[in-house]
Amino acid sequence: MRIFLIGFAGCGKTFLGKRSAKLLGLNFIDLDLEIEYYTGISVQQLFKIYGEEKFREIENFVLKNIAELDDVVISCGGGTPCFHNNMEIIKSKGISIYLKMNEKALFHRLKNSKNKRPLLESKSDEELLNKINQLLGTREKYYNQADLIFEALNSTPEQLVEVINDCYNKIS
Repeated sequence: MRIFLIGFAGCGKTFLGKRSAKLLGLNFIDLDLEIEYYTGISVQQLFKIYGEEKFREIENFVLKNIAELDDVVISCGGGTPCFHNNMEIIKSKGISIYLKMNEKALFHRLKNSKNKRPLLESKSDEELLNKINQLLGTREKYYNQADLIFEALNSTPEQLVEVINDCYNKIS
């Protein structure tokens, strides 16, 4: 079983992914951490040094490699499905789940997050909300291609596992 979690930064891909993987007896992989392992530098540094275009090329390469692993829950970066042919890769290799969350909830989570996201850092509250709205507006057409759309706000890992199991049982 291969499960890909997609959605905007702050929607809970890592939190729900880690706990769901444990409940399912699967391994958990965070794509951004795999990129950092592969390159030896942080995602933030990759963006600063090489820019988004080069980062997206590396992201595509690493995604192709980890998409071959079995028995895994993979947390993708917020922009992963939107570049190259990543959504096609995701859909062809496993179950894709969009962890959906509204702009206000994302704003509050990202504003208070300790993790700095390269496309969202150094912004005032108004700029952050505008950037979330703008990015979500362009990304949602990719997110909505997922096999499942899961309302992530106030959801538990157990609820996500139930949805995953239902989907897996239907396709197997």
